[in-house]
Amino acid sequence: LGYASADIEEMLEANIGENVNLILQTGGATSWKNTNIKGGTCQRFIIKNGQLEEVANLGCINMVDPNSVTDFIRWGSKVYEANRYELIFWDHGGGTAMGYGYDMYYKDEMLELPEIGEALKKGGVKFDFIGFDACLMGTIETAYMLEKYADYLIASEETEPGAGWGYTKWLDAIRRNPAIATLELGRMIIDDFV
Repeated sequence: LGYASADIEEMLEANIGENVNLILQTGGATSWKNTNIKGGTCQRFIIKNGQLEEVANLGCINMVDPNSVTDFIRWGSKVYEANRYELIFWDHGGGTAMGYGYDMYYKDEMLELPEIGEALKKGGVKFDFIGFDACLMGTIETAYMLEKYADYLIASEETEPGAGWGYTKWLDAIRRNPAIATLELGRMIIDDFV
């Protein structure tokens, strides 16, 4: 998972301020190109001072189970309560027909759009934006499914290169102005990607 590890390195390069909590959940892989992230298990991290700080290890769980998404949302919003939330799904996308996600331990499963919607509903958080750093997820069906759970969708209707989004610049922008307008942030993410 070199591309995921590279994107995490971009997150680590961002100057995350005291007013921002950047949390992530890793899993679904046999190995990583980052010594802090272990294969075969699901870990939760917070990025502080350019470092990955592990805050939980859940063991080997199914990353494409809707309950895993719900649990992450509930945990994150309880432990790191905030004025605003963004959620990004990073991995493989199959669009409306196939859904999202891949877990090396559950190879025949993906999260279908109704499952994502149910996970978000149970998570109980309204997001400024939900992004898919994944192929083919920028569809009207995805947008319709997310309508109740996010103000904006950031996703590609086509395939993405493996490197996906850039993370450093827009995370720096949030540090400089935690109240940055979501539309402006979305433009930055898209412009940086292009």
